[in-house]
Amino acid sequence: MGLDALRQEWGRRLREPLPPLRSAEFLRRELAWRLNALRDGDLDAKLRQRLDRLAKRHATAGAQRPLSSSPATGSTLVREWDGVAYSVVVLADGYLFEGETYKSLSAIARHITGVRWSGPRFFGLSAGRAQ
Repeated sequence: MGLDALRQEWGRRLREPLPPLRSAEFLRRELAWRLNALRDGDLDAKLRQRLDRLAKRHATAGAQRPLSSSPATGSTLVREWDGVAYSVVVLADGYLFEGETYKSLSAIARHITGVRWSGPRFFGLSAGRAQ
């Protein structure tokens, strides 16, 4: 389903406001999660409390680390190469490019150019910006 169809399905099935997602991939995942939770039950209270504790611990530990230059999940990176625009969607566990999930931006840059590149640099995310 495309983004518009997913939005309609969300309203029809869940009858609640849409989350602020602009990516069909993420809306598809969220809708699937919600429908499964309605059918099979959501997380139990004990597991939810444990996840909350882990998230708080991670947030506290993360406050001491420098901020990452990684783009936010759901972002779309666009890069033109040899007159062709390429789009990559940032996932929580990798990157979505041309229907396939990649572990790194460097693998995508190599796929596009045929040579080794720093993926963040190729997509303009590091100090040495791509041309």
